[in-house]
Amino acid sequence: MTFTATPENYASLYGPLVYAFADTAGPRTLDIAVENASNGSTIAVKQLLDTSSGEIDIAPLIRNRVTVHPGLSPASLRIPWVRVKVEGAVDTKRFLPALRQPEGGVRLGSMPGDRIISRGECDELTLLSGVARAELSAQTAAGTVTRLVTNPIPAIPVLFRVATMEWDESVSQAEVRMLNANGEELSVVRYCFVPRVAEGVRVAWFGRGGAIEHYTFPVAEVGERQSRRVLRMAAGDERTFGADFEERTVVVSAHEPQAVLRALAELGTAPFAWVVDSSGRYIPVTAEAGEPVLLRHGAPAALRFTLRPTQKNGSLWS
Repeated sequence: MTFTATPENYASLYGPLVYAFADTAGPRTLDIAVENASNGSTIAVKQLLDTSSGEIDIAPLIRNRVTVHPGLSPASLRIPWVRVKVEGAVDTKRFLPALRQPEGGVRLGSMPGDRIISRGECDELTLLSGVARAELSAQTAAGTVTRLVTNPIPAIPVLFRVATMEWDESVSQAEVRMLNANGEELSVVRYCFVPRVAEGVRVAWFGRGGAIEHYTFPVAEVGERQSRRVLRMAAGDERTFGADFEERTVVVSAHEPQAVLRALAELGTAPFAWVVDSSGRYIPVTAEAGEPVLLRHGAPAALRFTLRPTQKNGSLWS
């Protein structure tokens, strides 16, 4: 048995991932196994009867295997490593949960490389293989200080967090440079420090670029609280009622460049989103896009979203 067609390494999970196979033996039952190459666990099995060739699209089988937890899970859980076996043929590849190719071939994400950040906030960078090292350069009152951030293993995707609370109080600007083994720059992310907005809301979401994005919305409008009476339990003539209630928060972005607004727009359709509270906890939310703030000629200048918790709070009474 041989593969006559396979998807490319790091192909997008959003498209088809078709494996075609054939051999010269006569028709028979073919066993197909799709496995997690990281631990050998089985994702799916399939049998084709009375044939010597066939194909299988594995994308629907592994899309729901992508696990995303900010700062907790390794990048390998977000970038599935899959092994496909058909009789004696074996193929192993990684696939990206992204609609676009990574910047410089190494950095996943939709947000542009020039970013603003406030002290006490965090950001995340997701890198593919090929990065030999990443360097952090911070501009302080005493000058520029450069240190090694991480030394990734070239064959494994790498996730690391940029934690500003670890930096000197005098830092005004910083940048993270991703370099290959020859010291050539593959990608760079620059941070400009701005004062923290007291009423700002820090939001994170899993974007179409295959990475968790962060942004602080400087404007938070008065939240809307909704409640409704519901039947919790019924036994004979007895009824137990309760209440479901949720509080919604409306956030508005700053007037941003179009590249930032395009990345922010993905929040409205993101499969995972969180509000980052003052202690750094990530609270799951669902984001609904509202009417954008418009400039002349109908061009959006800022975006508005309604955030609501993914789990409702409830109370009981009889």
